[in-house]
Amino acid sequence: MFAMILYFKIHRKVIAQSFNGAAVMSGQHAGVQALIKKKYPFAHHVHCYAHHLNLIMSKAASANSQVRVFFGNLQDIPGFFNNSPQRVEVLNKIVKRSIPTALQPVGILI
Repeated sequence: MFAMILYFKIHRKVIAQSFNGAAVMSGQHAGVQALIKKKYPFAHHVHCYAHHLNLIMSKAASANSQVRVFFGNLQDIPGFFNNSPQRVEVLNKIVKRSIPTALQPVGILI
């Protein structure tokens, strides 16, 4: 990560960092955020709000058995298709038919 910061010459622009709540990432003493903060003092850590929202939605969804079954089934869909080349072929045909192609641009006025 430090190599990428130096490679893109953004070391003076590192002012924030965001991770989930895992100790290895967010730990105040040995976490990645602490290592970054030591090298870049203005890189303040903010817990990822998308992760917060995911935790809240997971907890709320688990309270209702019908919602729990729905999301469980939803998670099984990729596996259903990935385990069968024939199913993937059928899915590809259906998707190609139902997604409209973009229209060619007529021209751009500047």
